[in-house]
Amino acid sequence: QSAIRSFRLSALTTQRLLVATLFLLLFALAVRIPVDTDTWWHLRSGEYILSHGSVPQTDPFSLTRGGQPWIDQSWLSQIVMVAFYRGLGGSVGLALYTAILATAGMAFIFAICDGNVFLRAFIMVLTASTAAVFWSARPQMASFLLSTVILYLLYTYKKRHVDRLWLIPPIMALWVNLHSGFAIGFIFLGGAIAGEILNRVFKRAEPDVLSWIAIRKLVLITAILGMLPEARGAAAPPTLSDKVPPHA
Repeated sequence: QSAIRSFRLSALTTQRLLVATLFLLLFALAVRIPVDTDTWWHLRSGEYILSHGSVPQTDPFSLTRGGQPWIDQSWLSQIVMVAFYRGLGGSVGLALYTAILATAGMAFIFAICDGNVFLRAFIMVLTASTAAVFWSARPQMASFLLSTVILYLLYTYKKRHVDRLWLIPPIMALWVNLHSGFAIGFIFLGGAIAGEILNRVFKRAEPDVLSWIAIRKLVLITAILGMLPEARGAAAPPTLSDKVPPHA
């Protein structure tokens, strides 16, 4: 047992303790009582989808626009929010929904930061102080998390030569049904392509510059995404009756 105790003590270094403390604090920062007024109509929409077994095609809620065509771009996030709300104690569940997605997104940001752990922790504190105003129990939290995932995949593709670009199409297909912020993914891809083309022209001797073959792969992934029906603005599926039982 003394050997086990010694191993545990050696594993708990100052740097690891700092990282653990950092993310505990980030989680605590992100846990907040939902006060955003948009939260409640998102919940009502999610409840509507579950009770009717379909995504509304017209506005069933508003007084002035009732019955008018409506594309509920966040329908899948609304179902997730209802699941947290019902399964984890109402507002507590929504607070955990916000905290989990915010902390997970910050973990991906931490993973792509350069420098020693102390510098990275300091950067995270600055990042969290800026991003925290955005954190609330709304579908936009899905965009916060998935934008960091896309950024992480592009970073590892360029800096670590780890090719997981095949994950981007399914992530984007999911994202487009979670929140309209999926356009951020296209912005990141377009920026990466443009930046690497400029690097090939002006900084081709640097080791981190992608080859033309690697750049073409980014272009191909972006072109595939552009051909997805969801990416062209198609509405959510009109019925979930085969997937969601009525009065779920």
